[in-house]
Amino acid sequence: IEKGLTAEYSGYHELFINDSLNHAAIESRLLAELFYPDVKTFKREMPGTTTMLSIDKARTLIDYEPEFTYGL
Repeated sequence: IEKGLTAEYSGYHELFINDSLNHAAIESRLLAELFYPDVKTFKREMPGTTTMLSIDKARTLIDYEPEFTYGL
């Protein structure tokens, strides 16, 4: 919250603020294929168990990096 309030940018930006991993114990690409079988094209690679909800915009705009993780 603090980074969002103190970052220097203008305008309105929607950001995903979540963990960097999926914690499903299976690779993200396989997870996507299992739950969204009709999706054939992905906007980015999802190596390993990286999050399917990209936090790249938050990383760039407000220097966000997850400090804590949801343990399995």
